[in-house]
Amino acid sequence: MRAYIIRRLLLIIPSFLGITFIIFLIMQFTPGDPTRLAMTKEGGLQTTQSRQYSEEMRKLYGLDGPIHLQYLRWLRNICTFRFGRSYSDWRPIGEKILERLPVTLTLSILSLIAVYVIAIPVGVYAAVKQNSLMDRGITIQLFILYSLPGIWVGVMLILFFAGTRFLDWFPLSGLHSDEVERLAFFPWLRDALWHLVLPVLTLTYGSFASLSRYMRSGMLEVIRQDYIRTARAKGLSEKSVILKHALRNSLIPIVTISVMALPGLLVGSVIVEQIFSIPGMGLLFYEAAFARDYFTVMAISAIEAFLVLVSLVLVDICYAIVDPRISYD
Repeated sequence: MRAYIIRRLLLIIPSFLGITFIIFLIMQFTPGDPTRLAMTKEGGLQTTQSRQYSEEMRKLYGLDGPIHLQYLRWLRNICTFRFGRSYSDWRPIGEKILERLPVTLTLSILSLIAVYVIAIPVGVYAAVKQNSLMDRGITIQLFILYSLPGIWVGVMLILFFAGTRFLDWFPLSGLHSDEVERLAFFPWLRDALWHLVLPVLTLTYGSFASLSRYMRSGMLEVIRQDYIRTARAKGLSEKSVILKHALRNSLIPIVTISVMALPGLLVGSVIVEQIFSIPGMGLLFYEAAFARDYFTVMAISAIEAFLVLVSLVLVDICYAIVDPRISYD
């Protein structure tokens, strides 16, 4: 097992190099010159001045050398966590990421907890009650939820529960109310959680539907195995058979999904953060892409790529932990 993990960790290096090289090439061939953004912010310059300013900017950001040297310089900076400065506001990119990261983590972790707390019991119940009226009703409702686009759900939640036209139960956007800094800790926490209800619901419903179906399918496959029949033949209660023997071995698909959700925890959801005006990583990536802020886009993409590679290793390790029959020796 140890040798396998070491090999997998070493394989991350060439994979990461290949992914970062592709990211770098995509940014290089993307239309538009990032130095024009800076010139626009300066209010526009004359032709001679603009050329000189553009050359100085390209030299400042290391864009005046050959492509392979630019890539090596950028890769060195990424590996040493020096992401450079943003084209749009000259702020350090690392500072902007650290500023947005707690927001995205809070939103994503709450959503993940809500999904697993609800979806796994629903999936297990649907599998145990297979072909019953309750199972069919759950299946129909889950397929309806899964088919709804996230942007539409977010807009409908705002329309019905955060506006004056119907029910004004939740805040319209943002993370806090005005003058929230004057509140004590528990009123501040309540205000923050109240603002997160609709975003978490929008981020959760699709994952809840798909995860429940994965859990149901996994349970149906396991409860038909011979060792489950043997456990029942020994006189074990149905609750013990399901929870102690069947549930653990049916968690492999769930483990895969949960570990692969790690990149999403840090990168965030562009749609949800855009709809509810939440200043997270997803909104930062969206703003940087439209502003031709190449260094910010590449930094976030490289972080996500690294997290995906780490997640793949964690998935294999979790497989062996969940199912003793799996061994990498």
